[in-house]
Amino acid sequence: MRDLALANIGSLHKRADLLKKLSMLSNEELKDLICNK
Repeated sequence: MRDLALANIGSLHKRADLLKKLSMLSNEELKDLICNK
């Protein structure tokens, strides 16, 4: 998740870019990102 946190959010303007970043996360990391933040 650190890579996503450090990513320049402005560079994630395309859906494909965001999906690429999110696809690197484990199920647990995705759950944490969605439910606890």
